[in-house]
Amino acid sequence: MKKTCTRCQNTKEISEFHNNIAQNDGLDTWCIECRKQYRKEYMSKENAERRRKEHAGTTQKCSGCWTALPIEAFQKDSGSATGYHRMCPKCRKTVKMRAEFIKFIQTTLAM
Repeated sequence: MKKTCTRCQNTKEISEFHNNIAQNDGLDTWCIECRKQYRKEYMSKENAERRRKEHAGTTQKCSGCWTALPIEAFQKDSGSATGYHRMCPKCRKTVKMRAEFIKFIQTTLAM
C-alpha cells in the first residue's frame, strides 16, 4: 500500500510513515524523512535562539500546576525550546521529593 507525503509530494510505502492516530488512516501526513528534516531545522541553534528571544519577558505556564508566571521565575534550561524549564521551582521540588520518597520506599521494601 502507498501514500503521498504532503510535504515532499512523493508517493511512498506506508512503512515510510510514522503512526498518527489523529489521522483518518492512522499514519502521519509527512513521511519519516520529511519529519526528520523538519525536526532538524526546528531544533537548529538559530531557531532555538530565535524562540528564546520570542519568549523573553513573557509569561509561561508551569506544566505541573498550570500557573502562569513570569518566564524569569523558571530555571534556565539550555535544552528547552524556550530556554527555561517547563516547571516552576515549587513543582520541581515536589516532583523531586516524590521521586526520592518512591526510591526510599522501594529500597525499604527490598530489604
